[in-house]
Amino acid sequence: MNLSIGFYLIGLHESHQKRVARIINELNKVGIRCYLSTDIKPQVFFGQNHQYCILRKDIPHLFSGEGIQGQDPAVLKRLRQEYFRKEKEFRVKRNMKIIISNIPELLNSITGKERVVTIDYNVMPVYFHNLTNLQVSGAILKRMADIFPARRYAVLDVGTNNILMVWAEVSEGKINVIHRGTRISSLGKNMHDNMLTTEGIRRAKWILTDFISLSKYVCDEIIILGTSCSRESKNIDMISNWLRKKYDLPYKIITEEEEAQLAGLANRNLFAEHNELILFDIGGGSTEFIYYRGDEMLYHKSLSLGIRRLTSRKGGRYNIKGTQNIKPDKRDEIRRMLAELEPPSMDQATLVGIGGTVTNISAVKQRLHYYDSKAVHKTMLTKEDIEYYLEHFKNLTLRQIAALMPFEPLRADVITTGLMIVLEIMEHFEVEHFFVSDYGIQFGILELIASGKGIESIC
Repeated sequence: MNLSIGFYLIGLHESHQKRVARIINELNKVGIRCYLSTDIKPQVFFGQNHQYCILRKDIPHLFSGEGIQGQDPAVLKRLRQEYFRKEKEFRVKRNMKIIISNIPELLNSITGKERVVTIDYNVMPVYFHNLTNLQVSGAILKRMADIFPARRYAVLDVGTNNILMVWAEVSEGKINVIHRGTRISSLGKNMHDNMLTTEGIRRAKWILTDFISLSKYVCDEIIILGTSCSRESKNIDMISNWLRKKYDLPYKIITEEEEAQLAGLANRNLFAEHNELILFDIGGGSTEFIYYRGDEMLYHKSLSLGIRRLTSRKGGRYNIKGTQNIKPDKRDEIRRMLAELEPPSMDQATLVGIGGTVTNISAVKQRLHYYDSKAVHKTMLTKEDIEYYLEHFKNLTLRQIAALMPFEPLRADVITTGLMIVLEIMEHFEVEHFFVSDYGIQFGILELIASGKGIESIC
C-alpha cells in the first residue's frame, strides 16, 4: 500500500504555493501520493508526476468567506459535516496518514481513532527559511512515524531494471507495511563484458539518494540488497563503496540461492491454500523458479532470463518508429533456457508470478487509474490475457504503451519482452492461468526479521 498525504490549503501566497509544490516533489520521489484539495492554480504543479501529485476539485466554498456569506448557519454546519464524512472515507480508502491544512475546522474534525497525523500549515512556514525542501519533507514524515511505535525498517532491492523500497514496522512477529515505492533505474541497461555503464550507475545513485534520504526520517534501520546484475558486475564497487562512504550502509549482494529463499519466504504463507506451488520471479537480469510442497522448498533455479538482459540483446530493441521488434530467435532462446529446469515431479502445482511485468499487466487489465497493490495481489492472469497484450503492445509506440500503464510507465520499453517470457513459462508448464503476487524479496527479509532469525540467517 502506498502512503498518501492530504493537502487542504486555501488562500496561500504565491511564494508559499511554489514552496508547497517543491515539498510535494520531494515526497513524490519516493512514491508518496499527495492529494491536493486546494485553490492553488494547477500551473504551479506543471511538470510533476501526476501519478503521485493529484489535484482534486477546488476546496468547497464551505470554508471561504465567499461561501459563508449569507449562508444559513444550520445549513452550513450540516454541509460541512457531510463534507468531513466523505473526506474521512476518502482518507481511509487511500491510506492517508498525514493531513496538512490551514483550515482549523477541518483539522479539528479528525480524531485520534483514525491514526492520522494532522499538521497545521499555519505554523509550518516558520521552518521554511531554515530548512531545505528535503528537510521539511523529512520533518513531515518524522511526525507520521510516531504513530508506528515498533521498530521500523526500510528494505531496498536494487535490481537490474528497478529499485524497490518498502517501509514497514515489525512487532510481535507481525509486519505492518507503511509504504512502498519503486523507480526504474535501468542499472543493467547496455551492460557489456560485465561492466555497468556510467549512466546506469548515475541513475541508481540518484534513486538511492532519494530513497535513503527520506528513509532516514522514518525508519530505524536501512537494508540494501543487490541481485542479478550486482552479482555479475565487475564494477559494482562504484555503488557499494559509495553507499559505505556516503551513508555508512553495507550493500548486501545476495546469491541466487538466497534470492530464491527470500522470494519463497515472502510468498509461501500468502498462498498457503495451495499445497504445491511454483513461483517464478521475473527480474531485469534473471528469473527465479521456486518449487514448494507444503512448507518444504523442493527445488530452486535461477536462469539468466531477465527483461533488461533480453531486451538489450540484438533483436529485442525498439525500431526507429518506437514499435517493438521481436524476432523468433528470442523465443527459441527463452525455450532453451527454460529447458535447463530439472524440477521434481508435481501433481497439481499452482503457478504464481512475481515482478513488475505481471503486476503491471494485472493493473492494465483492471484499468486502474492509479496502481493499487491490494487490487493487484492474488489476481489471476490467463494465457489469453498474455497473448492479447503481447500482440497489442507490439503494434504500439512506447508513448502509447506508457499511456496505458498506471504504474512505472518507463517500463514500456521492456514490457513486451517480459510478456514474451511469461507466455513461454506458461507454455513450458502447460498451464492456462497463473496468480499474481506483489510481494518480492524485500518481504522475505521482513519475514526473517519478524521470525526473530535476522537476515544473517540467509544473507
